[in-house]
Amino acid sequence: MDRTAIIGIGYGGSRIVNHIDDYVKSDALKVTLRRKCGSKSDLSNMVTILDAGLSKMIIVAWLGDQDSFNDVPAVIHAAKGKSIETVSLVTMPSEFEGTHAGYLAQETLACLRQVSDRIEIISREQMFRSHDNMLVSDVLNLIDEEMLAKVRTCFS
Repeated sequence: MDRTAIIGIGYGGSRIVNHIDDYVKSDALKVTLRRKCGSKSDLSNMVTILDAGLSKMIIVAWLGDQDSFNDVPAVIHAAKGKSIETVSLVTMPSEFEGTHAGYLAQETLACLRQVSDRIEIISREQMFRSHDNMLVSDVLNLIDEEMLAKVRTCFS
């Protein structure tokens, strides 16, 4: 049986996955990897999940933080050698998030390029610039909506 897994990495990716049922009707396996208070993400079941007859894996992540930097390579390592279509839906940090966030995002994106069949990128910088008259929280909500729209396209 063909199955899809949606893997949310970090706070932003996990938030998208946790709200996916409101936007997409699917029997996709939903996995969130999120660290709490400096702890490690639970990656122990990732190999089992990837061996569950998956035909597609959708990785959803807000790049530029330590969670995505640490967890994306672990997911990729678990997926190597498997015939799973991989779609990565990511956001890249804005300038005000700092150069370190930019570095982490670029390194993580390079990892994703190794296994992804398709990568969709949303620039948080462009979103903030094109909506500079809005509250930051409202722009972040717009970014979430755009990410959810991209997830929807994976099921149509």
